[in-house]
Amino acid sequence: MQIMKGVGVLVTLVLLAVGTLAWLTADDEIVEIYDSQLVNSATVLWSLTRDGAPHSAVALEESDLPLNKADRKALKIYAKWRSFRVWRDDQLVRRSGYLPNPAAPPLPAGFVDRYINGIYWRTYTLYVPDDKVVVEVSEMARARNLLIERVVRDLLIPLLIALPLLMLAIWLGIKWGLRDLQDFARAVRSRSSRDLSPIHFVKTPAEILPLAISLNNLLTDLGRSLEQERRFTDSAAHEMRTPLATLSAQANVILNARNASERTTAAIQLSKGVKRASRLLDQLLILARIRHAPTANIPFNLYDHARDAIRDIFPLAAEKGIDLSLSGDEAAMLTSKSALLAILLNNLLDNAIKYSPEGSAVTLTVSKGVITLCDQGPGIPEAERELVFTRFYRVQGVTQTGSGLGLSIVKNIAELLTADISLAAPAQGGGLCVTVAFQP
Repeated sequence: MQIMKGVGVLVTLVLLAVGTLAWLTADDEIVEIYDSQLVNSATVLWSLTRDGAPHSAVALEESDLPLNKADRKALKIYAKWRSFRVWRDDQLVRRSGYLPNPAAPPLPAGFVDRYINGIYWRTYTLYVPDDKVVVEVSEMARARNLLIERVVRDLLIPLLIALPLLMLAIWLGIKWGLRDLQDFARAVRSRSSRDLSPIHFVKTPAEILPLAISLNNLLTDLGRSLEQERRFTDSAAHEMRTPLATLSAQANVILNARNASERTTAAIQLSKGVKRASRLLDQLLILARIRHAPTANIPFNLYDHARDAIRDIFPLAAEKGIDLSLSGDEAAMLTSKSALLAILLNNLLDNAIKYSPEGSAVTLTVSKGVITLCDQGPGIPEAERELVFTRFYRVQGVTQTGSGLGLSIVKNIAELLTADISLAAPAQGGGLCVTVAFQP
């Protein structure tokens, strides 16, 4: 319906434009033609009076003209629209049967527009000094206006008659053209909210093919996202069950402790369990939140960003006596999502400190578009370097406590930052080097 309204308004505007253009064109052409006729009429009347012969009558009456009844009726109507007067030697020698103002003197030479008794007249006056002749030919403007109106009317009436037929044809064409889109809409409406599989069409018109492809891509992405969320929820519930059960058991130990020593030991274990559960919950929240983080890219100094991350986590490194250092290009700039990069650096540094032995070193190196973090921990076997990016995966043989979410968070953030992440062993000694390379 909105399309028909728009088309109707457009067609109406086109008709108005055509009518206006037709009126202006007809007015211009008819004025030129009728003015030429006035000049020709004046010239003819002058030619007829050059013989100088006497004339028995100044004007011919309608009854003197040899006309039939129909022509005489037409003359009676239209003869009053035009008039003429001819003077010779300042004497009126010829005139038409009808004059709007018989006693008026001749007008100035050329064209003159004037109102006589409320009627608009256009007059052409020809002066011939050599013959002492003045010819005046006048025409009522109504004659021109009627002709213009008839021309425009004869042009617009067929268009106005054709307008309903045109609108009907347009409506039928639009209805026929939108039938595939309506089928598409019905197919979408009929889908269950749980059915996110792509919509298949036997025949998809080229006009809506981009829409169908985009919608199917959206359904695929939405289905993948919901599946990831479902798996995340299931995994989170499973992983939280163990620390919660441990906390419950440790609380029971405290309640059933036989002396202060047992109670203190159980309380310490309970405190550690609370910290582990709290850390696991924090990482789960980070993992769930990073996909909804602000997506605006801003330019910033990568070296300063890394220095801020080290300053935030330095107390954790100090507890284990770890030498935490930063080196590289201090002028390195990067245009990316700074908030997500801060989470990525925090998790990399946290993992490196957690798995590094006391008194070891952790080095963060910054260059243009690349950050590299190396530690002296147990490292990760080459066969497991892809698996550690999976949620809740734990490297075999590792004794340190953890949730298995640190590198999974890093991997997810790297994907959002369109960065490549790789793991490798240091050139010398043991440990692990993590390299994050940002695309230019």
